[in-house]
Amino acid sequence: MKRYESRLAFQRAVKGGELIRPENCSVCGGKSPDRGLDGHHPDYSKPLEVMWVCRVCHETLPPGIKSEDDTSKDIKIYISRVLHKKIKHIAKNEGVSLNDKLLGILQEYINRKTKVTRR
Repeated sequence: MKRYESRLAFQRAVKGGELIRPENCSVCGGKSPDRGLDGHHPDYSKPLEVMWVCRVCHETLPPGIKSEDDTSKDIKIYISRVLHKKIKHIAKNEGVSLNDKLLGILQEYINRKTKVTRR
């Protein structure tokens, strides 16, 4: 099933009550009235199997996310060597792991993006 056909089937299911939009984003937990929820299709051949995510998280999801469970697993992020060195140095000075520092930076980015979209 192609992308367009999958989206049409999904939209019909939502309008017909077959799929019910939840209140919270499955990635950040944000409420749908504040952020709006989209149905993310990891596989267009399964149009009714969607991951409900807010628009901010939908924009920031890496293409490899296949399901809600994948959001808690390893995500590959490619950064330059110079930036990697700088973040590693900052993390060491703050006494945190490089991964924790990167996750913090990503969370700040998502929070800033959320504030911009709420205005």
